[in-house]
Amino acid sequence: MDINIIYQLVMALAGLGILLYGIRLMNTSMETVLGYRFKRTLSTLSGNPFRTYGLGAGTTFLLQTSVLTITMTVGLINIGAIGLIQSLVLIIGANFGAACSIILLAFESFSLLKFFALFCIIGVAILIFARNQKAEIVGNTLLGFGLLCLGITMLSSSMEELTTLLDIASVMSVISNPILLILIGTLLSVLMQGSYPVTAILIAFVASGVMGFDSACFALWGANLGTGIILLFLTGFGNGYNGRRVVVFNVLMKIFGCILFSALMFVPLWTNWINMDLCGGIPSISLVVMTLLFNLVPGLLLLPFIKPISRFMEWMIRQRNDKEKGSYDTFELDDRVINNPAIAYRSVKDNIAKILNMEIELNKQLCSAIFEKKVDHTAQKGKLRALEKAIKLTVNNTIRVGGKYAGDDLEKINALLNILNDTTQILKVCTRFDGFAQIIQDKPRSLLNSQIDILKQLGKEINDLGDKVCEILNTQKTVKEREDKLNEIFQLNDLNIANNTAAKHNLLACSVKDDKKRDNSLYFNLLYEFGKLGTDYTDIAIKITLTEE
Repeated sequence: MDINIIYQLVMALAGLGILLYGIRLMNTSMETVLGYRFKRTLSTLSGNPFRTYGLGAGTTFLLQTSVLTITMTVGLINIGAIGLIQSLVLIIGANFGAACSIILLAFESFSLLKFFALFCIIGVAILIFARNQKAEIVGNTLLGFGLLCLGITMLSSSMEELTTLLDIASVMSVISNPILLILIGTLLSVLMQGSYPVTAILIAFVASGVMGFDSACFALWGANLGTGIILLFLTGFGNGYNGRRVVVFNVLMKIFGCILFSALMFVPLWTNWINMDLCGGIPSISLVVMTLLFNLVPGLLLLPFIKPISRFMEWMIRQRNDKEKGSYDTFELDDRVINNPAIAYRSVKDNIAKILNMEIELNKQLCSAIFEKKVDHTAQKGKLRALEKAIKLTVNNTIRVGGKYAGDDLEKINALLNILNDTTQILKVCTRFDGFAQIIQDKPRSLLNSQIDILKQLGKEINDLGDKVCEILNTQKTVKEREDKLNEIFQLNDLNIANNTAAKHNLLACSVKDDKKRDNSLYFNLLYEFGKLGTDYTDIAIKITLTEE
């Protein structure tokens, strides 16, 4: 084999490797900065689809990949932080943001990319003199951007030389079947873990005459479809039902785009207008514009129908037990999240908050069930089992995250484990409440009307206390606001303790003849559980507040 061919092959592979490493370096750095901000910003959105779309597009553009954005979205929907409709809008925006991130490839002949490669030197200089994590993030981001540009330059140059040396044009010209080209693009995207490097190769092929513009477009549709398949394998299997719905929707949307744009490719006026009139026959610009349109148009067409689409996805991927439709999906964290301690810590806290919200809501239902005397115990036991599983998984995740910390940071992990211990105690109270409700349902005269009235009042106080704890869990507050909210919780708990104690004393002082031989153990047990629950809620509110950063 000619030494020049070997040299150009090595250079092409080196360029591809540098390109992929640059993308990975940027991903890691930007994920550290944007991961938690993405979650915080998302929690403040009021269901506005345009703002949600913009958040998905903007975050993905900065991260330079839709994989991380969609992975975070799947994690959020699995813990119940966002709804299915909001997550689908985020996915649509993320795809357009990923397309915008390849605009860099549109620079004709990549002459400007050589200038951008100087960012490598700047990034290395910052890393050498970095004294804190922020400086390291900036240095890694600039270095990654520079390597990305350098890789594109090397890949383009080598592909032009290899085209001439190997006469690749005659081989590629034989492949004209659109379906085969889409499959080739999909396979390359899966192997290279993204459409970015595939797009760079296709641009080099078209610029050097290896492929025609139409053939490159079909391969481009396949490359975009390949990213959806990557996400399906990365985040789809083993996740909760809503997580699967999100990634399957992403694949279906890309298939819809492939069908739509493949049909348009058979309209000569369309392709000529894009390639020649709009882009002046410049391959790099033409393919980048096609990528933008491919990720923009299908999403905009689907956006007005997002509600019926969400219902269709729920119908398509159904939960196995309809009685547990409100049940709780897996709380297992993806390895990509675990490997980033800062994001993993916040994710664990989000999971704990979700568990506490579920426990407080379940306690409300069980308190009502005690007095209504009509309750579906099968459904309640299903929720209790799901909560037990969620707590176990979250404990396991917390321990895994703790393995990434060292020194003083381990105190934060221990604090979370203490809170999880409290959630276990609350779960036990939930289980006992369910048992009490079943006893009262079987023996309606177990409690006197006067006792029921007292328990209803205590239950209302406990529910109010739970609502205050939820406010601390679910909203971002200043230090003073948190202190005021804690004072309200202390006052409610003091009131609960006082009324609980008074109820016990009144019963002991009561000497009504008909009630002397009455068994009041159930009433005393309920009073005890209400008192314990109030104390547990208060302790958790204090601990959650102390863990706020």
